[in-house]
This record gives sequence, C-alpha cells and structure tokens, in this order.
Amino acid sequence: MLAELDKEKEQAKKESEFFVQNLHQQKAEVEQKIEKLLDLYIAGRALTLDEYQDKKQKLLNEKLDIEQQIRDFEQTGNNWLEPMRKMIFEAKQAKILLSQGDNQQILIFLKNVGSNFILKTKN
Repeated sequence: MLAELDKEKEQAKKESEFFVQNLHQQKAEVEQKIEKLLDLYIAGRALTLDEYQDKKQKLLNEKLDIEQQIRDFEQTGNNWLEPMRKMIFEAKQAKILLSQGDNQQILIFLKNVGSNFILKTKN
C-alpha cells in the first residue's frame, strides 16, 4: 500500500506542477493585459479615465484571485496523502498490538487513534 501511495504522490506532484505552472501563465497574461490597458489609456485611444479604472480594477481582482489560488495550493498541496500514510502505519501498529495481546497497550493505542472509546460490549 505504501508503494502505491508513493506512486500516487508522484502522479499528484506532476499534476500539481502543471496546475501551478498554468496559474503562473494566467497571471502573466493578466499582467500583460494590464500593461496594454495602460498603454491604450496613455495613448488616449478611446478610453476614459472611468473606463480605464474599471477595466484595471477587474484585471487586478483577477490577478489577486490567481495569486490566492497559487498560495492556497502551495499551502495545502497534496496533504490528503499524509493522513492515508498515517492510517496505514496505525493499521500495522494495531496488528502488532493485537498479536502481542497486551490489553493495556491496545487501550492506549485506541485512545490515541479514536475518539469513541466504547466498544460493542461496552468494555
């Protein structure tokens, strides 16, 4: 299972690199649009100050949204893989504890892993 998880992690890493690269490209395109908009306004080509400011604000908002998506993705990324890895190790630990038959260690393990401490027989 860990080997499959590592394969999944590699695949997710490749996909995330492509995703982030795409976001950076979108950001660069928006920045180019802002520059072109400024050039049009400076040249006095059919843009009033209000039109310029409105269009610039929309582009800046779009740029901020893209930057936020990049930050969010960098912070969270593929964090869903680590809880899965932890679950695999805990399952292995549970199997070892059950084979040893040490009820005190099993109780400690269950308290660390779960939040519902009542078993079916209420013991």
